[in-house]
Amino acid sequence: LNPDHPDRDIPMRDVEWVARIVWASQ
Repeated sequence: LNPDHPDRDIPMRDVEWVARIVWASQ
């Protein structure tokens, strides 16, 4: 885990599937 972005490494995949759900829901 990097101190610069501890929770900025995993969210990448979360944002990907979240974006698909949000885009599909629109």
